[in-house]
Amino acid sequence: MSVVHRTHFLKSWTVHFEAGLDGRKPWEARIDDRGFQQGDAVVLCEWNPSTKAFTGRSSSGLIGYLFRGQYGFPSDWVVFTVDALTPCQRMLPEQMGTLYVACLRAE
Repeated sequence: MSVVHRTHFLKSWTVHFEAGLDGRKPWEARIDDRGFQQGDAVVLCEWNPSTKAFTGRSSSGLIGYLFRGQYGFPSDWVVFTVDALTPCQRMLPEQMGTLYVACLRAE
């Protein structure tokens, strides 16, 4: 079993959130401002750019394969797979408590 090193709360626009849930996008490309590592947990918080608000949906998984600064990507970017991405229980933003606050900090 993998050891979870850290948990990263990340904002995910609706189009990308949906693609992750249905398996079309099993990866993330991000600025590596958090020191992402294999085995870290990620919580993707769905963000609707039209309403500029969180929808209350989230999903979580573990970072699998990752690479930095290769294949033409800048050295401050990371691309990683999100293994076993599963939806979390849907909540209204005001019910999300700590998770909602963490997602807000991800802005």
